[in-house]
Amino acid sequence: MDTGNNIVELISKYPIDKYLIKYLAKPSPIILEKLPNGLEIEGTSEETSCKLNGILHKTILKRAVQLALASKTIFNNKGNSGE
Repeated sequence: MDTGNNIVELISKYPIDKYLIKYLAKPSPIILEKLPNGLEIEGTSEETSCKLNGILHKTILKRAVQLALASKTIFNNKGNSGE
């Protein structure tokens, strides 16, 4: 039960001797270098590092590559279809 102020209470009819904590949060953008020409991502243009646990970096990178490849494929297909 979320009691607010970043406190969550575990309630169970069974004894709790161990538990796994997972949470969701919207991460801040990861910007590898200062963005040029007034470009911004969520109001930020300066270089920022990933604030998430390092164990997630490989998963984030794989997803970024997937999205980039999908974006390129869509862009190339639109260019070839005469639109």
